[in-house]
Amino acid sequence: MSKLSIRQMLLNFKDEVIRYARAGAPHVSNAEYEARLSTCTSCPHLEEYRCGMCGCVIEEKAKWATSNCPDNRWEDEGKNNNSEASQ
Repeated sequence: MSKLSIRQMLLNFKDEVIRYARAGAPHVSNAEYEARLSTCTSCPHLEEYRCGMCGCVIEEKAKWATSNCPDNRWEDEGKNNNSEASQ
């Protein structure tokens, strides 16, 4: 797996923050958060505390209801991120 550049990680994070802020900063439930973290910690793309595919810090990204797993591994995928459809 190739390493993401700092520039690409920042661009990915910027997009996540904009989507999250526009939606009113919604968080997932504690149960969904724990499930997401569990999925991430067993993912082959995990690099220390970051997702190796997008570069996001998983403990933060997993909280945001507008976030998606870049490898579509989260079971709640698509339930909480309707903000893009309304943009």
